Amino acid sequence: MRIRSSDEIEVLADSFNSMVDELAKHRDHLEVLVAERTSQLEQVQSELPEASRRAGMAELATGVHHNIGNILSSVNVRVEVLVELFRGARLSNLTKVADLLHGSSDLLTPLLAAPKGQLFVDHVTELARHQTDQEGAIESEIADVCSSIDAVQEIVALQQSHAGAPGVREFVDVAELIDGALRMERERFEQLGIEVHATHKGVDKTWLERAKVLQIVMNLVSNAIHALQASGIGHGQLFVGTARNGPDLVIEVRDDGLGIPPENIDRIFNHGFTTKKEGHSFGLHYCANAAAEMRGSLRVISEGTGHGACFRLKLPIQGARSDAA
Repeated sequence: MRIRSSDEIEVLADSFNSMVDELAKHRDHLEVLVAERTSQLEQVQSELPEASRRAGMAELATGVHHNIGNILSSVNVRVEVLVELFRGARLSNLTKVADLLHGSSDLLTPLLAAPKGQLFVDHVTELARHQTDQEGAIESEIADVCSSIDAVQEIVALQQSHAGAPGVREFVDVAELIDGALRMERERFEQLGIEVHATHKGVDKTWLERAKVLQIVMNLVSNAIHALQASGIGHGQLFVGTARNGPDLVIEVRDDGLGIPPENIDRIFNHGFTTKKEGHSFGLHYCANAAAEMRGSLRVISEGTGHGACFRLKLPIQGARSDAA
């Protein structure tokens, strides 16, 4: 605005010109600022896929470590039981001695005639029977330890294979899988006086990602144990069932423990949510994600505090053999 005058109009014109100059400067500054922010946004957007992948891998690793911890806790209990059984083991070859004593009646006549002769033979026989029972228990505990170690190896293998390929599916005996998970917690059940009821019907074998299903079931069983402990009743019941519902396999883990208040039902699978004093807050979150990855779902039903809870895992059945087939 060019006005040559010495009156107020020229002053006003100069003010307008100054304002235009200032606006131009601000516009240039804003353009530079927008360019910088745009560049930063483009950089963030380019990094999002990698950040998401790393976050997903970190979450998976956290879930894997959580489940390995559960399994190793069970392994430690079994090792302690195994050590105690070995400490209490009787002398070897007692069974052979007992058989020899019973099979040599002529040689035993003088011994049996003695006041404590028959008592001696009875003691040796009972000791041999006790040793046989001990050996059977030890073999059973060793088998459970081996099973737990196999589970650890499967979970680690799942972690190693996650980056390069989808989970490997196997033709799994569902009942055997569930019973194996329950055996890993047998000592805790006995220590806490928890009654376990397992029922299987409708499905014999089906294609599943065995390691993932095992992790989910073990998490749900472990949570049920915590719920029963937190209820303060000193004992309780755990129900685990498998059934076929149309095209789906349904696995339910139900307890009569502490239960879940209504306000927590919708939050129970959220990352970071936990009601345990020493909880890690990612067990159920991981389980829900793992179920979704297998094109299934994980839901919970509870009538509130003091009424227990039922977790229901639903997975699509593919190539299954059923009782009805």
